Amino acid sequence: MKTYGDNDRGFEFAVDQPNRQMTLRAWGFWKADLVEIFKDKMNNSISEFKGSKWDLLFDFSEFRPQKTEILEVFENIIIKASNNGLERVAVVVSSAITRLQIMRFAELTKKENWSFHVEQEEAARALSGAKKGFTFPTKVTGK
Repeated sequence: MKTYGDNDRGFEFAVDQPNRQMTLRAWGFWKADLVEIFKDKMNNSISEFKGSKWDLLFDFSEFRPQKTEILEVFENIIIKASNNGLERVAVVVSSAITRLQIMRFAELTKKENWSFHVEQEEAARALSGAKKGFTFPTKVTGK
C-alpha cells in the first residue's frame, strides 16, 4: 500500500485492478495539507477503473471525527467515485461519531450498497460475498 502522512494523521491505499477493488485506510485528525494530497491521489486512482464497476474497503477504525471542510472533500470524492463505477462500500469504523459522519457519504450514493463493520476481515468478507450474491447487513457486524 502507498502511505501518506505520518503516525498521527495519514492514509494509505491500494488499487487491486484484477479484483476491481480499492482499499483505503485513514487515521488521525486531518489538516488541509493532507486532504489536498488525498484528493489528488484518490482522483487519480478512481480514474484507473475507467468507469467499470469496482468496490471500496474503507478502514476508518483509527480515523477521528473531522471538520466540515475535510468531510466535504470526502463527499466530493465519493460522488466522483459513484459516477465512475463505485458499486459497493464496506466500512470499518470504531467511533460512533465517525460512523455518523461516514454514513452521510452513503446517503449520497446507493446506501443499500454500504455496510459498516468493526473488523477489517469482516468488511473484506462482506465485499467478497457481495460479488457472489451476498446481501449487505443493515447493522454493524463484528465483535
